[in-house]
Amino acid sequence: MRYRPLGHTGLTVSELGFGCASWWGKPAFDERTALGLVHEAIDLGVTLFDTGASYSAGEAEPRLGRALKGRDASNLIVATKAGTYHAGSGRVGRDMTPEAVVASAERSLRMLGLESLGLLQLHGPSAAELNDEMLSVLERLKARGLARAVGLNSFDPAVVEHAIGLPVIDVVMIDYNVLRPEREPLIAVAAASGKGVLAGMPLAMGHTR
Repeated sequence: MRYRPLGHTGLTVSELGFGCASWWGKPAFDERTALGLVHEAIDLGVTLFDTGASYSAGEAEPRLGRALKGRDASNLIVATKAGTYHAGSGRVGRDMTPEAVVASAERSLRMLGLESLGLLQLHGPSAAELNDEMLSVLERLKARGLARAVGLNSFDPAVVEHAIGLPVIDVVMIDYNVLRPEREPLIAVAAASGKGVLAGMPLAMGHTR
């Protein structure tokens, strides 16, 4: 496994990350198999595990927490997302208020069984929501030690471009794959600005030929 620094965060991550979402997190997928996949990934050197409060109908974080229980997580970077949540009946709710983001981060720590998140990402914010109040909240979460780095997940290039100019934002996740090569200039700007960059949907949801 190869590793890279995650921008200027001081964190180092494996080049390959493990996405803890979708079918992996649902009860219909065998628990032992799901947990075994995480354990095998760790044994093979994967250190980045990405999940979200709303993923797998709210089941992804608790399942990842069970997978990590009793394991040495000191070298792992567990990333999760705030601003969206499971609203029941297959619906995803959205609350991007600063208060909700703090509550989501605290709840995620409980679900994951961790004392600190490697990375907390806002899940699809608008540029307007990246206001002074929100940025101050993200800074305080880091100061409290609840997150080692903060950032956002957005597939809107305009939002990512705006975020790159914000000193508080450490990491951006953008959709980058064989169907999105046009993201490369934006990724280069982010990297040149010292931001960590994560590739979201690297397999293009399987929509390749």
